[in-house]
Amino acid sequence: MGLCLSCALLTQYSFAGQTAEDVTAQYLTAVNQKGLPGTVQYFHPDELNKFKSAFVSVFESTQNKEMIQAFFGKNISVSELKKMPADLFTEQMFGTLSKILKTEDIHFDDSKILGSVQEGELKHLLVRQFAHMNSMEFSSVQIVTLKPYQDSWKLMFSDKLDTMVKAMQAGLAAKN
Repeated sequence: MGLCLSCALLTQYSFAGQTAEDVTAQYLTAVNQKGLPGTVQYFHPDELNKFKSAFVSVFESTQNKEMIQAFFGKNISVSELKKMPADLFTEQMFGTLSKILKTEDIHFDDSKILGSVQEGELKHLLVRQFAHMNSMEFSSVQIVTLKPYQDSWKLMFSDKLDTMVKAMQAGLAAKN
């Protein structure tokens, strides 16, 4: 699941004139070198806002202060989360999710962009990733979707985000 999240799933860098393939390659390198929290800058601002909104709604519906503290490491209210910039919110969530899913144990050895499909303004890239965790080697194929932003491209979250939020809500509802 961590591998999926890393492909799903802040400083503003300039990607002037870069192709979707260039941005994806830089994102995959950042995942390997900095982990998920170091990749927030590669996501489209609309996606960061969507991510924040989805998780704030989970926190708001449960009012579970321990869960909020687990993700943000301090006493913070839902109203403060709502005011937090989406990039900072996502970076902190990525940090906690990485620890929970142990994504830092996954090391990507190589990534190859196998092809692409244009769908309206979106561009979908088929990426094969070669990775290892401890002594186990594996590969997977992911679809990375990008959307134009200013004079470059930014990543979109996969449809798995919605599934992950619903699973989290269901798990929390079962505990209450």
